[in-house]
Amino acid sequence: MNRLAIFFLIFVFVISTAIIKNSSKKIEEKIYKKKENLAILKSEYDLVILEFDFLNSPHEIQKKAEQYFIKDEFSSIDISKLKTAEIKNNKIEFNSFFIKD
Repeated sequence: MNRLAIFFLIFVFVISTAIIKNSSKKIEEKIYKKKENLAILKSEYDLVILEFDFLNSPHEIQKKAEQYFIKDEFSSIDISKLKTAEIKNNKIEFNSFFIKD
């Protein structure tokens, strides 16, 4: 009788250990998936904040560009110096982008 009780306890411990291990593995997989989704959402959030800052203030976009991109990868230009290129009679003409009054 004593041996039967010990065998039964060992059997219960083995089964419960297997169940706990299996459930903890499933929980770890769920946690991993949530972390991956969180990383993707954080990346999208950063891009949305960058876009908002761009639409909000040119100075803010310059700060964000310095934070996210290589230094000197972008530079400011004077928009009054922009020109358009047109091909007329097989020649390229450069005209001011803005019409002057």
